[in-house]
Amino acid sequence: MPIDDFPAAKTTIRPVNPYPNTPAPVGAREVHDWVDLTAKHAHRYFVGRTFEVQRDDDRAVIPGPIEVFLNGIQYSDGLVEPVVTIVERSGNKPFERLNITPGEARRLARMLIAAAAHDD
Repeated sequence: MPIDDFPAAKTTIRPVNPYPNTPAPVGAREVHDWVDLTAKHAHRYFVGRTFEVQRDDDRAVIPGPIEVFLNGIQYSDGLVEPVVTIVERSGNKPFERLNITPGEARRLARMLIAAAAHDD
């Protein structure tokens, strides 16, 4: 009998959460499973809110929106390392990606505002 004919072969087993007392990061909309469970620093990836910036002109070299999303790594002790990711899209495919810390994002925002004001 082929293995696909056995009901057990079609069952997906999800691991039990090894850190049930560690809540998901605040604002997380998607939380992945824990990884590196036997390592010193078990962790999981999460994705938070996404923002979309529309282009001023659809004739841009790379048409499509710019996405900014919050994500990061959470460790089993609850510590969160947040990341701000900026993705330039061409159609549905990411074209360029920049991962920066929240502090770097704030500094970049100030510089972008200054550069835009200089052009006014």
